[in-house]
Amino acid sequence: MREVDRINSTVWNLRPLSLVFCGLFALTLGLCLGVDVKAETVVVRLKVVSLSPSVIMIEEDLGQASAQWSFLSAYGRMVGLGERIDNFTATDSGGHSVAVRRISPTDFRSEKAVSRISYQVRVSEPSNSADSSHVSWLNERGGYLMLADLLPLSVDGQPGTSTVQIELQLPTQWNVASSAEANPRGQYEVPDVLHAVFLVGKGVRSKHKQIGGTDFNIAAVGEWPFPIDSITNIAARILRDHARHVGFELQRRVTLMLFPLAGTVGAEQWTAETRGSNVVLLLGEHSTPDVLLGRLSIVLTHELFHLWVPGSLSFDADYDWFFEGFTLYQALRCAVRLGFIGFQEYLSTMARVYDSYLATGERDWLSLLDASQRRWTMASSLAYDKGMLVAFLCDLSLRGASRNRRSLDDVYRELFRQQRIVGAKEKGNDAIIGILNREQGTDWFSKRYISTPSAIRLEVELPAYGLVVESSENHSHLKVVQALSSQQRQLLRSLGFGKQRN
Repeated sequence: MREVDRINSTVWNLRPLSLVFCGLFALTLGLCLGVDVKAETVVVRLKVVSLSPSVIMIEEDLGQASAQWSFLSAYGRMVGLGERIDNFTATDSGGHSVAVRRISPTDFRSEKAVSRISYQVRVSEPSNSADSSHVSWLNERGGYLMLADLLPLSVDGQPGTSTVQIELQLPTQWNVASSAEANPRGQYEVPDVLHAVFLVGKGVRSKHKQIGGTDFNIAAVGEWPFPIDSITNIAARILRDHARHVGFELQRRVTLMLFPLAGTVGAEQWTAETRGSNVVLLLGEHSTPDVLLGRLSIVLTHELFHLWVPGSLSFDADYDWFFEGFTLYQALRCAVRLGFIGFQEYLSTMARVYDSYLATGERDWLSLLDASQRRWTMASSLAYDKGMLVAFLCDLSLRGASRNRRSLDDVYRELFRQQRIVGAKEKGNDAIIGILNREQGTDWFSKRYISTPSAIRLEVELPAYGLVVESSENHSHLKVVQALSSQQRQLLRSLGFGKQRN
């Protein structure tokens, strides 16, 4: 299998921990914040009807009578989601049944406006386990219920309510975990339908830890060979490190939901997505405790950073090149700082990303902005590979020009400072590029690497920073030059050169 093909997979069969960063782009599929929706009061009753096959029944008391409903048709590479819906019925305010027509796999229309609808959804496990962190599914052990692909959408293609009350009817001995909290009646108050996720299953174990301003919760299904406290301790280190380096502390409830990945697989296979304040993670459980916790450490550096970007921003438009590509690089830097990987693994990861970039035929034809807009229609990982490489070069440039007084961290600090001041929505690309230009002192960098089609040549760029690119057997290797200047040595040390791995 070519390296680019392996990187395009979401469930990773990778041995060295540093290789995880070569493919994390596919894990968080881009549910962004900032959707304007109508403020209505809606009660949704969700009942598990069967587990073989997996079917749920949904009854919805509408806050406002309606005669048309549309459901999500695709998410990422998952298509045909609307075809899972069966037995759609509608009832008017007098309790009388109203005829409903299915005009497409995702669209339903009734003869007149009604106040209640009900329908069934088939929620079997995805055929490709890589998709298990991205859509609703159940098996006999449990699963995930994601309201974005279960509830109707409004006419603008987004969930049609800003607040709903969810009542869950689960099989005996099942319980639930979510970042949403239950009211005294046992209903879950969901202010953000787009990002709401429920982990359900047998014997869900939970643990709470207050980490600064973050109310952090871990919920797990299955018998994992390590104390659940081990995960909260890892998460605490990562959350504190991210907060310190971006200058912004999270002030909300966050829930990490851990479920065993299907099959007799180990920690080399996993899939994850951060959706709002919920971190969905499936991991192969058949490995030693040290290997499992090592993989969790790497994965969480990336997934938890999404709580900041895009999770704490309210930008409009697509800026995937930044909230995926740059996030991959920031997560890699976090892993080095915390000793999860060493400096050589950092260089090896960037070399593999460079090889993936070079294997992409479109790399010189599209700007980073264009590649980002086409990320779902392109077979390659260009937006993420190039985004990560541009973040690497940006970090080196800022450190080199300032003698290590500034770095990519300062871009994030300014981003969150500006967010607090401006508050209102901005175009994500405009805001980020503006900050990059101010930090660089010129717009040359953004024009060269982001706004216009251009090639990245690390062989040319890196020697100024004490690094060289060597190739063997069609693979790149990044190495530190033997004769470093004092300034180059200082820069590389700021990146972890010479630091002992934990």
